[in-house]
Amino acid sequence: MPKKARMSMSKVKFMLVYYFDSMNIVHKQWVPAAQTANQYYYTEILKRLRKWVMQIRPNIAINWILYHDNAPTHAALSVAQFVMPQPPYSPDLATCDFFLFQKVKSAVKGHHFESTENIQRAVTQALNDIPPTAFQE
Repeated sequence: MPKKARMSMSKVKFMLVYYFDSMNIVHKQWVPAAQTANQYYYTEILKRLRKWVMQIRPNIAINWILYHDNAPTHAALSVAQFVMPQPPYSPDLATCDFFLFQKVKSAVKGHHFESTENIQRAVTQALNDIPPTAFQE
């Protein structure tokens, strides 16, 4: 009986923060490796996001609000000005878990990358390859 190949876990870890609406990815940002993703760092990301939304979605820039999970960073008081109150967990509201994560994961699964930059490039390409109609669905 032939031996099965054994998958090994990656030793490289990094975080991507991204926001999307019904039209496309609005903003994405790679968190530097040494950066702690705490409430202060997240608040700075949200300030940049607000400016970006004003540029690319001026029709919603005045009255926009974010929805995301209950991670401690997201629930901090300094972040509250940017987000709507979080309802109890519902799989109907966890769109990233069932939509974007799956598409990105399937695009990079089974590939060996020589550098972090190559991983970031592949993930960015996977996000860019999602057609706008998929966001509307």
